[in-house]
Amino acid sequence: MIKENQRLFNFINVVLDALMIVIAFLLAYYTRTQSDLLPYQESITFYEYLRYLVIILPIFIACYFWTKVYTPQRLKSITNEIFRLA
Repeated sequence: MIKENQRLFNFINVVLDALMIVIAFLLAYYTRTQSDLLPYQESITFYEYLRYLVIILPIFIACYFWTKVYTPQRLKSITNEIFRLA
């Protein structure tokens, strides 16, 4: 069953990874501009920040494909995957 639906699982992984990157990017912007955790100096607008996201998101996903994050991992160990990502 899993083997037959591998393409669907891979697609879901790509979509979820992209969503997590977008959320992380937005949280980073919020942390920089709205929270008191970091001193903020107005240097970039939200729309400029989103333009960077449009550039960075495909690069991240391409890197994940390049490092074979989305290949089936049924026969590989977790340490193998960690070293490949590092």
